[in-house]
Amino acid sequence: MYMISSPFICSVGNAHSDVQLELNDLESDAILEEEFKFGPLLGFCSSLKDNFPKMRRQSQKMLLLSCSFFICI
Repeated sequence: MYMISSPFICSVGNAHSDVQLELNDLESDAILEEEFKFGPLLGFCSSLKDNFPKMRRQSQKMLLLSCSFFICI
């Protein structure tokens, strides 16, 4: 979940092996970093669709799990 909530300070080595290359590319993208800092999290995750499909899919899974968790409580 840390990779989704703080992708620009998350350690690439700690990320799932499927998304490490994309996370490395994401961390070097200054435009996306600004979008992450000043926009909503869901909007940021949606913007990953074209260039970061594995990260977007991972973020969708994590967000769905957290929503499901809160519904159960």
